[in-house]
Amino acid sequence: MRFAIAGSGAMGSMFGGYLVRAGYDVMLVDVDKCQVDTINEHGLTLRHRDGADEVIAVRATTEPDRDLGAVDAVIVLCKGWANATVATSVRHAVGPDTWVATIQNGLGNDVPLAAVLGAERVLPGTTTAGAFRPEPGVVEVSPITSSGQSVTQLGPPRGGGPTDGVEGFTGALSGAGLPCELLADADVVIWTKLAMAATAGPLTAALGTTVQGMIESPAATSLLTSMFDEIMTLADAEGVALDKTAVWDHAMRTYAAVGPHLTSMAADVVAGRRSEIDSFCVEISRRGVLRGVPTPTHDTIGRIIVAREEQAGLR
Repeated sequence: MRFAIAGSGAMGSMFGGYLVRAGYDVMLVDVDKCQVDTINEHGLTLRHRDGADEVIAVRATTEPDRDLGAVDAVIVLCKGWANATVATSVRHAVGPDTWVATIQNGLGNDVPLAAVLGAERVLPGTTTAGAFRPEPGVVEVSPITSSGQSVTQLGPPRGGGPTDGVEGFTGALSGAGLPCELLADADVVIWTKLAMAATAGPLTAALGTTVQGMIESPAATSLLTSMFDEIMTLADAEGVALDKTAVWDHAMRTYAAVGPHLTSMAADVVAGRRSEIDSFCVEISRRGVLRGVPTPTHDTIGRIIVAREEQAGLR
């Protein structure tokens, strides 16, 4: 199989590196010229928590219209706000039998992809795999990923139609050490992850604190609870049945285990990068209006992050 990884920061590079290591033909696509040039010149370094480094020869490009040929699968891992642009950049490589998987954070990521590439081939999903990029060309792989215990879960296309051939895609990822499965419906896992990511991420970014700092502050925890409750109410209005107690307990255990760690959104704010707030609070607020579900905490936190990005010239 031939793969394109659309968005090749930490996560995209890690997925691409694992697939190349397993013998697949992969092209990384990204706008970060420094990242792309470093990988092309020196290879991609996968750094595992046991101290082992792997250097993998991976092809990367900032010009997919020139360098990317036809592919069997596209894995989208850019920031959600860039999806329409990214989809357009790889459209020439997508054929009638190509699968396109979004395993990005947040809600609604499949919609702009489907508008450009066709709803019948876009697979919405999520993943517990994790990675961090300390410098260009170097990716630190999370322990759960290194141990082969992460899971990537995909749902069928929202546009309907057969899923013939998806097993080849999911099997390739699983065989590469990134366990993957096709679900009858991915909404529960997407919303379950959203309940953690779209609460702690925006809140720590707005407060300029770590996950540990958030849960150790009664005022911050109160805001966190409000954001969580709004997501649960909205999920119910959208017909997604979640076990509120189980999701909350899992979230709090995860936050406690993470400790003094910056969320990716907080790290984006610190580094002066545009964040994924559009796929989090902004999308939650938009859907709340459509469903008649009040989301005042997400409305406020979302406006704070958007305002910061506007003032920094990122929007």
